[in-house]
Amino acid sequence: MVGSGGLGSRGQGMGGGGSVDGLGGLGNKGMGRGTSGYGSGGGSYGKKGRSVKKAYKSKSAMAESPSDMRSDSIHPNVPLESFGIEAGNYYRPQSYSSPHLPVAQANGVAYTYQVQGVFEIPSTGQRQQIPIDSFKMVSTPFYETTPALEEMAYLKATLQHKGELPILKGNTNIFLNGKFNTQGVLKTTLQDGNLEVPLGADENIRIKRNITPKQRTEGFLMAQDITDYEIQIDVGNYKNKPITIRVIDQVPKTNNEKIVIGDILSSHDFTQKPNADGILYWEITIPAQETEQITLNYSITRPKDWILWGN
Repeated sequence: MVGSGGLGSRGQGMGGGGSVDGLGGLGNKGMGRGTSGYGSGGGSYGKKGRSVKKAYKSKSAMAESPSDMRSDSIHPNVPLESFGIEAGNYYRPQSYSSPHLPVAQANGVAYTYQVQGVFEIPSTGQRQQIPIDSFKMVSTPFYETTPALEEMAYLKATLQHKGELPILKGNTNIFLNGKFNTQGVLKTTLQDGNLEVPLGADENIRIKRNITPKQRTEGFLMAQDITDYEIQIDVGNYKNKPITIRVIDQVPKTNNEKIVIGDILSSHDFTQKPNADGILYWEITIPAQETEQITLNYSITRPKDWILWGN
């Protein structure tokens, strides 16, 4: 910590020092006037702080001195009116011992839950659950699949939170039509926010993904290797009703300017085009007992004989 002392009367110089790293007297450690004075740098009276002898090298916060003090008493080329104090930046983001603590999951929102009624908590040492609130939300169900990770379709629902209290992030048990369905994790959601909940896998939707690479070389003196990729995703709806499904995929990304990802084409319009991480998706409707095929093409261009690798 760095503290600066106050300006005393002429001849006393600048006080400081103490238990903190203060601005010392302009005197005993040479080239100033007087002794360390009565100013407060956060420490005790009379203790010497750091000399201002080298302060002309600093480029940080500026302070002022009495106009009648001689500038050449410190450095002949730098006026005393522009000496500085340099301090380290000790700021760091707030952190918690566990990301699962309520204060960490609240995302800066203050919560106060008022439980209705009186409850008896038996002295058994076991965990007890107490109802806090009950309300209805309108849900919009949809299916989602990420075939590059798993060739499986999952039913999900988007809920618009209309309760009076925010929902805090945590584990949840999900029931569908009155029966236990699955477990999931809810995110912290404020009023009128959207909440996505998982409702389990659906085996009546079949997913298949195939990828076909083709290599070619272009150029002579500055030859380049180009790999063209074609991805085919088949989504089969074996249900007795139409479905809407979100199909998520990805194109590669690179930080090397000599590697170019290009020629991105799709058989269907993107609902989300590739973002900074290359993530993209389509939302398509498939009639009952029919199969839809999505085709995605892209190319990777790099200098000849470069070997592609990634994670």
